[in-house]
Amino acid sequence: MNESAREKNAGRYVLNTLRNLSHIVSGADPARLLGRFADVPAIVVGAGPSLDRNIADLAAWGGRALILSTDTAWRPLAAAGIDPHIVVAVDPTEMNGRHLIDVPSRRQPWLLAEGSVDPEALRQLKGRVGTFRVGPHHPWPWLQSLGVERSVVRVLGSVITAAYDLALGFGCNPIIFTGADLAFTNVQPYCRGTTFERDGAVHTDRGVSLATVWKNTLMARTLIAEPAVHGDRALTSPHLVEFRNWLVARAGAAPGCRTVNASGSGILVGGTIEQAELGAVLDAHPERGEALRDILDDLLRMPPCNQAAMRVCEAFSALERKTYASDAAALPPTVADWRTFGAPTLLAGQIMTAAASGCRSCFETTTGALASPVKGLDARAAFAAGGVDVIRPDVLSERGLPRAWRCATAGDGHAVVTPVTGVDSIRVSSDGTWEIGESWPCEISGEVAWGLAGGAIAWNRSTRTLLLRPAAGAVPVVEAVSFEPVCVALLPGGAAVWYASDGTLWNWLPGAPGRFLAQAPVCGGLFVDGAELVLAPIIRDEQGQLTRQRLHYEWRYDVGSSSLRQVDASLDGQCVALAVHQDWTARAFSFSDVVRLDERDGRSVLLACPGPFGVAWAGPSLLVTTLDGQVLLFRDLALRLSTWPIDGRTAAGDPAPLKDRCSLC
Repeated sequence: MNESAREKNAGRYVLNTLRNLSHIVSGADPARLLGRFADVPAIVVGAGPSLDRNIADLAAWGGRALILSTDTAWRPLAAAGIDPHIVVAVDPTEMNGRHLIDVPSRRQPWLLAEGSVDPEALRQLKGRVGTFRVGPHHPWPWLQSLGVERSVVRVLGSVITAAYDLALGFGCNPIIFTGADLAFTNVQPYCRGTTFERDGAVHTDRGVSLATVWKNTLMARTLIAEPAVHGDRALTSPHLVEFRNWLVARAGAAPGCRTVNASGSGILVGGTIEQAELGAVLDAHPERGEALRDILDDLLRMPPCNQAAMRVCEAFSALERKTYASDAAALPPTVADWRTFGAPTLLAGQIMTAAASGCRSCFETTTGALASPVKGLDARAAFAAGGVDVIRPDVLSERGLPRAWRCATAGDGHAVVTPVTGVDSIRVSSDGTWEIGESWPCEISGEVAWGLAGGAIAWNRSTRTLLLRPAAGAVPVVEAVSFEPVCVALLPGGAAVWYASDGTLWNWLPGAPGRFLAQAPVCGGLFVDGAELVLAPIIRDEQGQLTRQRLHYEWRYDVGSSSLRQVDASLDGQCVALAVHQDWTARAFSFSDVVRLDERDGRSVLLACPGPFGVAWAGPSLLVTTLDGQVLLFRDLALRLSTWPIDGRTAAGDPAPLKDRCSLC
C-alpha cells in the first residue's frame, strides 16, 4: 500500500517537500520528543463515526493525557472545544490539506507532519510545525547529504498509524484509541463535522439527506464485513482491514506498552489490544494537560536562525547555476534524479520553481543574519560558512504600514515608502515611526525625493502620468506622457531618466521638454551607480509573470549614448536597487535573498533578507521592501556595521566564536 501511494504521489512528494524546506530545515524536530513522555498516557484520536459518541468522554478525561489528533479529526475536536496537543498529518494532497486550514481552534497545537504535506496547510500553522519522513523518497537524500535529518515514522497508508507510531516513540503508556473504527459504523464514512462533510453539503443543500449522501459514498467502495469489538460484524473496506492488521501487529511488537481501544465500535480488535472505556483507563492518572503543553513548547521551539537553512540555500544556488547555465548539456544529476522519481508528469521547471520558493521561505528564517563575504563564493555560501551575527528587523507591514514595493531615501533622516495603492506616500523615520506625506492629485505608483527644498517626483504607471512637486508644499506639475513609466533614476543635477514598460528609456521632467534615449531589454530595476545607469534584467514567463532567476549579467548605460552595454553581474546575480548613506551603500539582490552593504573603504557585509526589491536609508536605519510587499526596518544598521568585525575577526584580531556571534543559532 505504501508503494502504491508513492507511485501516485511521487511528484507531490518532491515538489511539496521542496516548498516546505523552511519547516523541514528550521522547524521543530520531533526527535526531541523521543522517550520524553515515559508512562504518560496518550490518546490517539481518529475521525471514525464513533468519535461522535467519544467526544463527551474526551472532554471529561482528555486533560489526563497527551492528545494526538489525526488531521481529519482536528476540526470536529475544535468544534467541541477540545484542543489536542499534537495534530498529525501525512497525506500530501491538497484535498487532505484542507483538514488543517481555518480550523476554529482556541489553542494552536503543534503539527507534526510528513515533509510533503500540502504547503498551504503547513503555512497556516507557521511556527508550530515539526516534520518527519516516512521513507527515503526524493529530495531527502539531497537534504541528508547537507546534514538535514528527520526521524522516520512507520506508517501504513493511514495517518492513524503514524500517530500511533509517534506515541510509541514518545514513550507514552498506555496509548488509547478513540474514533478509531476503521469501519463504517452506522453506515457513516466519518464522524460529524469533518472537512469532508462540507463536500456533502453540495447535495444536502439540494434536499438530499445526509444519510443518503453517506450511503452513496460507501456504495462506490469495495465493502466487506469483519468481526467487530462486541463480537458482531462491522461494515468496512479491505484497506481499512490492512490498517487494523498493521496496528495489531505493531502493538504486539511493543510488549512494554499497553494499547487500548476506547472507540466502542469498529474492527480495531485482536492481538494485545484491549477494549475499555476511556474513563476506566485514565481514572488513576492526574490532570496534566496544561503541563504537557508547556513541555511540548520547551522541547519543540526552535531558534529562528540556523546555519542548516543557509547550507540548504547555498546548495540550491549551486544547483540553480548549473540548471540554468546556457552551456549545460544536461540537468545536474540531483535535479535529473528528482525528475525521474516524479516521472512522467514532473518537469525540471516545476522542480526549480518549487525549490526556489522553498529556499526563499527557508531564508526568511534567517532574515537579519549578517555575514562577511567569502571571496569567490556567493552570499549563501558566506552565511553557511559561519561567523554570523543577527539584527532582527521591525516588520512595519505587520504594524499597520500598508504593503509597498517602492521606497526611496529622502532628507531629514527619513525614507519615503509608496503603498501599493493610494495618493499619499509615507515618511518613515529611523526609529520606525511613520506619518502620511503630502498628498498627490491622483493615485501614484511611486515617489522619490527631488531637489534640496523638499520636492518630489511621482508617477502613475496605468494612466501614464508624471508629477513634479518642485518644493515642499508646492502645487504639483502634472503631465501626461506617451510612455508607461515603471521606475525612475535621478541624475546629479535633478534630471530624471525613466524606464518604460515597453523597454524604452526617456529623459523627462514634468514641465520641461523630454526626449527618447534608447531601447532597453526587459528590466526590473533602474538606478544610478557612479556616472552610469544600471538596469537589472529579469525573465518573465509566457503569462508575463516574473520568474525567479538569478542572472549572470546586467546592463549599463551612459546617458546620451545610443545603446546599452552588457556587463557581468556579481556572483549574487543582478542588483535591482541601490541606496547610499554616508560611507555605506546598500545593494538589493532580489533573487539571492541578500542585501550587500559596501563601505567606502572597501569593506563589505551581507544581510540576509527574502526577496529584497527596494532599499532606502532612514538615517542610520535601513528600510527594505520585498517582492511580497513587506516593509522591513533594520534599525540603526549603519551604527551596527561600524563595529562589525573585519573578515569575521574581532577588534583584537581573534576569530569570533560562532556561539558569541549569533545567540540564536
